[in-house]
Amino acid sequence: MGNCCKQTAQKNFSSSIQLNDFLQRKSLPPEQLEQLQNPIYHQSSLMIKTITWIKDSHDLFDYENTNRVTQYLMINSSNKLYRDKTSGIIHSNEYKTSGINTQNQQGKTLIQIENRQNCFWIQPRQTKNNDYHVWLVIKSIQQNDYGVKLQYNDVIRVGKVEIKLKELKFIEGEKKIDENETIVSQSVDEQRCRICLIGSESADDPKIEPCNCSGTMAFIHLKCLQHWIVTKYKMENCNSIVFLWDQMKCELCHSNFKRKLQLNGQRVDLVEISKRQFQNYAVLEIKKSLLKSKERQTYILNLQKLEEFKIGRANDNHIRLCDISVSRLHCKLILHNNEFYIEDNNSKFGTLLKLRNSMPILREFQNMQIQVGRTLFEFENVSNDCCK
Repeated sequence: MGNCCKQTAQKNFSSSIQLNDFLQRKSLPPEQLEQLQNPIYHQSSLMIKTITWIKDSHDLFDYENTNRVTQYLMINSSNKLYRDKTSGIIHSNEYKTSGINTQNQQGKTLIQIENRQNCFWIQPRQTKNNDYHVWLVIKSIQQNDYGVKLQYNDVIRVGKVEIKLKELKFIEGEKKIDENETIVSQSVDEQRCRICLIGSESADDPKIEPCNCSGTMAFIHLKCLQHWIVTKYKMENCNSIVFLWDQMKCELCHSNFKRKLQLNGQRVDLVEISKRQFQNYAVLEIKKSLLKSKERQTYILNLQKLEEFKIGRANDNHIRLCDISVSRLHCKLILHNNEFYIEDNNSKFGTLLKLRNSMPILREFQNMQIQVGRTLFEFENVSNDCCK
């Protein structure tokens, strides 16, 4: 290892990288993006510390439990790490481009690390195989008072529950409503809403046919349906709209409410027309994938009234997740300068962010923790020194 003529420039570059910026590569200047894709570091070896929770429970890791097994592994080249099916011990094997696993004792790949031009990179899970997902531990990478910045299609894991940020929209200025466009129909005819018994409708509160009922019981105002949902399931209704697709059934025809509806001769999405009520909003899709459940929930958050949304198991949370793996106050979604952040609240099973892009293991990120299944990975002796 020797000194490099570009060492000063490299130091300035690396010290200016923040993990939040890296996770959102589009916000990095072009010269930093180029250097991240083609690093000139000298990392001849990497020390990996693995901490495995002894209990095998839905791929969770208990951050409060001390019943763990700790191992240290040294790698010098591209490698895959896996857990031995018999002993449970984590091993490494030299990475092969063919990806064929010939050893019967090997389990699924936990994590794949590549050495590119003397810089180690963590690879996300490949969708074509059945390996574990790779998750960043939020509390290990929180770098400011607001937590970790989220972007479109990010997936966070709260206990056994996954939350996907489907949409985030901000409109500058006040929302203007054209009264001529607001009222679609003021006629009072036989097509009345079966809940409020009013026949008129508006652009943001149309009459819809959400189930298989017919005749005079077919039509419901969109807002009447939303009010019925939050009343029946005892949900907060002033700061969000909630749809529970697998639970919402008509009490008359007993069919599930439809997400795709016919409205004025057009096929529309119930979520799409519901979010028109808010000027600034976020759409979250919630599922319990670790339980292999088909249950889906959709939250439309009103970002004009609140700048902080609590997520947890307790009744006073804005997003309540009734699962034992979720802490009473698990984490928070924070709105700051039209950006959405996630902040962990020292939860028992942690708040995780799915790794979607390859990530270099830089000295600036060495406090970062990676969770894969019930194993936690930490990286030590990380060097950013340049090579000749």
